[in-house]
Amino acid sequence: MEERWDETWQRLRLWTSGQAPSERLAAQILLNDDFSRLDPSHPLGGPDGKKDALVYRDGHKWIMAVYFPRGQRPFREVKAKFISDLAGVSENGAAGIAFVTNQELSLIERETLEDQAACACEIYHLERIVAVLDKPAMASVRAQYLRIPPTHNTLTPPHAIFVRKILSTSGMGNRFVGREDDLRDVNSFLLKPSIEPEFAHVGVITGMPGVGKTALALEAASDACQEQRFGGGAIIADFKGYEESPKEFIEPPQAISGLLLALGIDRIDPEPAINLMAYRDLLESRARAGRPVLLLFDNVAEVRQVEDLLPPPGIHRVIITSRNALGPRIPDSVSFRLSTLSVHRSMEMLAQVHERRFVDQQEGLRSLANLCGGLPIALRLISQILANDHDLSALELATEFEEEAERLAGLEFEDSEIRAVFRGSYLRLPVESARCLRYLSIHPGEKISLRSTAYLLDISEGKARRLLRRLESSHLVTRDPEQRAWTLHDLLRLYGRDVARDVDTRDDQDAALHRLFEYYLESTQQLNGWLNDNSLRDGDELFSAAKDATDWAVREYTSVIACIGAALDIGALSDAWALAIDICQYLCVRGDWPTVISVSESAVSIAKMCGDRKREADALNNLGLAYNSLREYSRGKEIFLRARKIFKEIGDKEGEARVLTGLSESMRAEGNAPATIPMLRRAVGLYTEANSAYGLGFALTNLGTSLREDKQYPAAIEVLDQALYIHRANGAKRAEAATLGQLGTALGHVGHVQASMDMLGEAARVANEVEDYLLAGMAYMNKGNFFRLQGRLLDAEELYASAIDAFRRIGSVWNEAIALINMDRLYSACGETEKQEECRARIRRLGSAGAEALRMARNQGWGPGRGPLSY
Repeated sequence: MEERWDETWQRLRLWTSGQAPSERLAAQILLNDDFSRLDPSHPLGGPDGKKDALVYRDGHKWIMAVYFPRGQRPFREVKAKFISDLAGVSENGAAGIAFVTNQELSLIERETLEDQAACACEIYHLERIVAVLDKPAMASVRAQYLRIPPTHNTLTPPHAIFVRKILSTSGMGNRFVGREDDLRDVNSFLLKPSIEPEFAHVGVITGMPGVGKTALALEAASDACQEQRFGGGAIIADFKGYEESPKEFIEPPQAISGLLLALGIDRIDPEPAINLMAYRDLLESRARAGRPVLLLFDNVAEVRQVEDLLPPPGIHRVIITSRNALGPRIPDSVSFRLSTLSVHRSMEMLAQVHERRFVDQQEGLRSLANLCGGLPIALRLISQILANDHDLSALELATEFEEEAERLAGLEFEDSEIRAVFRGSYLRLPVESARCLRYLSIHPGEKISLRSTAYLLDISEGKARRLLRRLESSHLVTRDPEQRAWTLHDLLRLYGRDVARDVDTRDDQDAALHRLFEYYLESTQQLNGWLNDNSLRDGDELFSAAKDATDWAVREYTSVIACIGAALDIGALSDAWALAIDICQYLCVRGDWPTVISVSESAVSIAKMCGDRKREADALNNLGLAYNSLREYSRGKEIFLRARKIFKEIGDKEGEARVLTGLSESMRAEGNAPATIPMLRRAVGLYTEANSAYGLGFALTNLGTSLREDKQYPAAIEVLDQALYIHRANGAKRAEAATLGQLGTALGHVGHVQASMDMLGEAARVANEVEDYLLAGMAYMNKGNFFRLQGRLLDAEELYASAIDAFRRIGSVWNEAIALINMDRLYSACGETEKQEECRARIRRLGSAGAEALRMARNQGWGPGRGPLSY
């Protein structure tokens, strides 16, 4: 008999399995929804001491109470059971009650029950537990307690298929424009034989949200299917890595049954481990049969989501799309990084359907392209609107969508029924809560913190908390306790903006946003002070310690980035530029270089909009440093030269000096240290003229580094001593650690072994003190190199291991590879062949980063079996 689409709902309503199974099912529901430590671990359904079980949330004890009668019961019976169970809260010393029932309860009925409780209370009514049980991860629970087969789709609509086959028609064909070079690169990856050098069977397409990663991947996959290159099948799976809640992430156990079904396997086992073995066997058998499979894993945020699903190198191919740089952590992979489209390409994409129609509308197309910022997802949407309305000109549409709120409402959300549903909830709110909802809707961040709410509304944090609690109780916001933040559904956010336009003046909304920008600017400036370990203590600090500042940044940095665009929207160009510049330092600490580049490019564009050449050059300097960190030194050098030209033209000597230090890093990396020495001497002179002790210290450190690399060791030591004195006087701990590392290395080259060891040890200590594990790892590694040369092999091994641990803490795969190369050299000197082979295997497991580090080492005449690499 065919099962109903709402099978979970029906089987819960008609529960016949008794009390003990209902308690066990309830336990599974709670454990999947932020509760933990069930006691007893297997509820038995017997006498329970005024509770069916104890559970814990955020370290606090709760009681679990379960009521699963057959069929719908009168509310008075549900209420009586709930009141009876409430007695268990005090008797068990609990902080709250989690009441789990298979009964339908209206909002008023739920509020009636909650009013009975003088403690924390969560009502898991029928609709709520169905939502929990219908998650893909709960398939085995549905099978065990409701006897619903694991492949049954329950409440998920038929169109929400998360794994599907890729066909020759899955791509956009002639409508795919603007990515010809990228498409050619991905197609070359799919075609490359496994016997060729530097073979990779996994391609990782990365870039910012909406930049067209999935479209490019599907286009390449569709081309491959059209040419019948993958006889074993081609499928796409959405791993939902960028959903609002991390709980929406798709893990391998959730994905495996869908993958098998899409590849033509009908027999799915309830046990994910068995399915995983079947999946691997399937890939192996198709490889033996010469039938390659193409796997497109979309929206992957973390390697762990897919690492168990990757086939071994061979005839199969994998394309992964991600907003994160996953390639270095995936062996045998190659990365493709996408950027936004140029204005020319954006205009081409907008006009692709009716080119003749837009021949005389270039101004309008250019305006639309600029409004979209080269983001393909927005360009495609506007293109569709133009295609559907032949009387609408590009310039008219650009004018219509100048304001974001009008643009979004006009594009997507004109359903009057949805508006009516939202209006029913909005009109029942108290006046202050309604204002809170409207202002939250103009907050640009996805996650809204308590403090940002207080600034936005210009109220105390206590009052903000009460208003958020009221909205939460009305199910108009959702709280994320781990992030200490609240979220609004996108549709509700747009509704709130519509109401705000009707109720609040534009000046009031702009004033609220300016308060928000002020909060984020002050916070990021203090954050940067803590990151530099020279935070001013003036009594108005928002953070009491460095950890408080970095914890804040983890939660709020995405909102800071979102505010850049919001500031642009209301013409607050100065705030937009400052937000972009100030957040870059934290993004650098995170190692999120693609975002640094994106934000810095925004800052360059904003400065150009302002006509402020100094700000443009400052942003270009940040951009060049980001490219240096990605080891794209030629690109970095090009950008530094642009910035230097501007600084010289406007007579900003300090700015020119800053650029020269970054430019010297690019040139040193290209092996041209001697040419940087005159440049850095000029930078020292410029900083001296500008009376900038802080900048002077950095210029001297870079000059000393170049002198050391040019083997002018005595001169390097003298300059680095000066730099160290200045950094210590300025309290610049990170710069102090970097200078100590360079000074220790230089001293070692002139035979001052003990002084060298002392300096490198101090460099590691200071770097660890400020949690700069990159500098700490470098110090460990360079000290290990000197120990190796002295024959202190065990000490060197220990230091290399410390360096590797430090690099792993920050995910610096490149530096980990270099440390392993040095360790390989150590084992070669010791004659420990087995350890050397293990070390080389670890390098290979680092994927493309390991291979690139080996190539660089060999090009420099170093590498396994040759000599040490140092900084």
